[in-house]
Amino acid sequence: ELEAAVASARQGVALAEQWRQADALHFALTCLSQALGAAGKLDEALAVNQRAMQSAKDISAWYARISAENEIMLFLAKGDILAAANKFTVYGPTFEEDKNNEPLLMEVSLLYQQNRFMDVINTLDGTLGDIKQKDGHRTWLKVLLIQALALQALGREEEALEVLDQCLTAAEPEGYVRIFVERGTPMALLLQIARDR
Repeated sequence: ELEAAVASARQGVALAEQWRQADALHFALTCLSQALGAAGKLDEALAVNQRAMQSAKDISAWYARISAENEIMLFLAKGDILAAANKFTVYGPTFEEDKNNEPLLMEVSLLYQQNRFMDVINTLDGTLGDIKQKDGHRTWLKVLLIQALALQALGREEEALEVLDQCLTAAEPEGYVRIFVERGTPMALLLQIARDR
């Protein structure tokens, strides 16, 4: 399924290049970068995202922020925490203008990768209801999963399992699987604990 997504995204880039419309090309490149990232082809995803960042210069700062957000998440997926932190430091102030919660997702992802688990909990404290209402289930689930993993890392297993149960209940009707898989071994271990109970 991922290879089909990558192939479709490549076709989208080819069409956008023919149209020579900067915003369409940026969108197509971003889609390709995200598909490559999901397929585990992180170096190629970062290279494609660089092309998107270059095209964003001809459009607006909003497109540059989209590319920066994507690059931070790709760096985190690659395990390059320093590069992600540096990029977040550079673009962080511009993210405050965003109306969605992607910057918050990036921030807690970065904090989690830096083993700053209590900072994850403190950052999310009081914001989860707003996220669910404003952005719907997908972003809410992503940050909730990070909260569950942070709680597990802090040794607060019961709380982590309660949060995980909320995630599983909300994810099932939508068929969300990838958001769990993306969280790797710590999530697999937490899911095993939940299954064994």
